[in-house]
Amino acid sequence: MKKLGFLTVLLVLTACGQTPTGPKLPEVDQTQGFSGDLPTGSKVVSEEEFRSKLNEPGAEYYTPEKDKKNAEAAAAKEAADQKTIEDFLNNNDLPELKALLANVPDPKDPSVKPLADGNYELITSDNAEQTLKVITLGQRFKKSELARSIENFPKKDNQLGIYELIYSNLSEVERKEYQLPTLEEMRGSDLRTINAVNSRFQQIYPGLIAGLLDPTKPVGWTDDPTKEQGYLDGSDRTNSAASCSAFKDTGIYKNFEWPLKYYATSVKNQGMRGSCVAFAIVAATEMQYAKANNKWINLSEQAFYNRIANVWQPRTYGDGADTTFIYNTSAAQGHQFALENQWGYNASWSRSNILNASDELIGYNNSCTGYTDSYCSDTAHQSQVLCVKLFGNNFCINLPKPVTPAAPAVVPQGQLELWNHENKDLSIAYMILTLAFKNTVVASLGVMPSWDDANANGFALSQSYNDGKKSRGGHAVQITGFITNSKLREKLPNAPEGEGGGYFIVKNSWGACWKDGGYIYIPFDYMKAYGYSAIRVSVK
Repeated sequence: MKKLGFLTVLLVLTACGQTPTGPKLPEVDQTQGFSGDLPTGSKVVSEEEFRSKLNEPGAEYYTPEKDKKNAEAAAAKEAADQKTIEDFLNNNDLPELKALLANVPDPKDPSVKPLADGNYELITSDNAEQTLKVITLGQRFKKSELARSIENFPKKDNQLGIYELIYSNLSEVERKEYQLPTLEEMRGSDLRTINAVNSRFQQIYPGLIAGLLDPTKPVGWTDDPTKEQGYLDGSDRTNSAASCSAFKDTGIYKNFEWPLKYYATSVKNQGMRGSCVAFAIVAATEMQYAKANNKWINLSEQAFYNRIANVWQPRTYGDGADTTFIYNTSAAQGHQFALENQWGYNASWSRSNILNASDELIGYNNSCTGYTDSYCSDTAHQSQVLCVKLFGNNFCINLPKPVTPAAPAVVPQGQLELWNHENKDLSIAYMILTLAFKNTVVASLGVMPSWDDANANGFALSQSYNDGKKSRGGHAVQITGFITNSKLREKLPNAPEGEGGGYFIVKNSWGACWKDGGYIYIPFDYMKAYGYSAIRVSVK
């Protein structure tokens, strides 16, 4: 038989879409081509490299047309959220909610800089009296949080879920004392009956929490972040030096116990990205996992926020997310969280916006400055953006870093909406009972001057401090516990009492060198005045 020469073999392999040393490469989808400029932050690669990446996990074609459709979908969603809120206000006389919706930062406030994506750059300071810049979220976030709480709170499944959460944590003696229906009776009741029973918790919750015992440190607990499974040096724990992150001698953390205290993981830092929703959900998930398994883990906010901005609420530029939608979507899809050491967080401290002549956001600069992972780009999601010129057009893909999920799997299970804009006292009762029974809460709220000017021990200032002042934007946080004023007086008689009866213990995402080791204590009335939503989260 006649032998084929090397050149002949090379031509045969090329015709089949192969290289002499590799398998057939996937073909480029020519319908995804576009003309004009490449997206800011993209990297031009060879045809071979581009095609070799097409079948990698998470690879998605980018086109300007997709960007346009995503922007249109986001605008339509914001309009729908606005209508949901307006319809609700037309049917309910709620002047405080109207005021909350209208409360936006003062354009003349030098500490709050409006950004082109509708969010804000807040300039404050940390415990070392160094300037701290953070991104707070704008009206689109506020509207989405208000609309979801308005829609979800009154649903029958949600009301049953709240009742089951509380009822299942009570003793038979307590159930009989307060004449609470069985779960079977409640499941067979109509919504009006369920609401009537649930409303009783507003009056009886003090009795239900009166006998709570201080917890003991669970086996395996550590306050050393390096001992958390998945820890990665730096990344999500910037601005946490020991010199300025110690808990204060006259703060709540160092003096009191609460049911979930020792299941909280280390305080993280979102940096100069509007990724607070990802940080709040991840922190809550880490806590619930620790409670269920006595294992403390550090999950990847970078991978989770990438999923948010690349898939669930896709955009190339601009920050933000819808807390309830994201949690429900991640639960419905069985999302498996990755550990921090799979894809470390990029705080993007040097990131700046690129604007067009109309002051619209069209890109970022320096998002990856100082970040060592090659999977990064000047985008919101920070996937690699790889592009090639073929067939007279541009072709681009977003390529997230391949990550291995944590083992055993960490999977969100679902949430309950606890916030009732028609009865915020009942909402506070639900939050307190949820926390008392070792369920963590993710809250969305407005950042007010009394928040970022909280005293050195982490106590947010009184409501009167906010008189005549404007919001500094929106935020999402994890609430880990609460303390009543009566308990506060036992050890800290000189501490300011929390208006409304006590304080919520909030784990923030602005680094451990902020307020009390990264925690802030907000009065119950702060949440009543500036709360958008509060959800109980759980994991499988």
